[in-house]
Amino acid sequence: MGKLFSQLAGLLFLFFGMWFLLSQIPFTSYYNFKELGKRNEQALADVMLNYIKLNSETIEEPYLDSVFVVFKNRICDSTSFASNDLQLHLLNSSDVNAFALPASNMVILSGLIDFCETPEELAGIMAHELAHIEHNHVTSRMIKELGFTVVMAMISGNSSGGQTVKEAVKMVSSSAFDRSQEVEADETAVKILVNSGIDPQHLANFFERLAEREPSFAKNLTWVSTHPDTKERAASVMEFTKNYSITVREVISEQQWSNFKEMVRKAS
Repeated sequence: MGKLFSQLAGLLFLFFGMWFLLSQIPFTSYYNFKELGKRNEQALADVMLNYIKLNSETIEEPYLDSVFVVFKNRICDSTSFASNDLQLHLLNSSDVNAFALPASNMVILSGLIDFCETPEELAGIMAHELAHIEHNHVTSRMIKELGFTVVMAMISGNSSGGQTVKEAVKMVSSSAFDRSQEVEADETAVKILVNSGIDPQHLANFFERLAEREPSFAKNLTWVSTHPDTKERAASVMEFTKNYSITVREVISEQQWSNFKEMVRKAS
């Protein structure tokens, strides 16, 4: 009887152990992401961008666009992305924030540019958000959090009166990815920066300055709330950097950076 009980207990342990392991594999998210396809992913991005632009002030200035092209070229050269495939959208907001959207879209707020002290800091944040895009974090997270059916309803226009779109935009712009995704994005960002000739120390400096200034104007530091543990992550960035040898090249000159920031302020 005791032997039979032991065998039964062993089988139950094996069953629940296998169930637990299989539950950790995101089969649904993976296949739903593949099923979504690039066309629908772009349609999803369009729906979200339309909402953002209806409810925010966009900044469109040819000079700023030309400078952003320089940044895009530098960080995209070391990735699978063509610079032209990465679409940047600049919004007028005092919030210190940037976030990725589906289909290689990235939103940058003017408050982030004002907070950055060097062009390399801005390049570091862009590299981090590009890493989220490269690893498909945004779309896969939306499918996981909202469900594949809801995402498809957003694309088709059958979601409930724009409320779902509003919640989706809020999710990607003001709530954190899980810790493993943030670590993966940081590590990939370091690789992008090093291969682009940009010292990741600037990204670490950005993190540290955010952590120091958070109590004084936390309400504007959206990037802190969506990217927690900034001091710890500054240390992690430098730890990742130890694996690489860096040949640093200037992104843009100090004068160009000064002109760029001043133009953003005037346009804000």
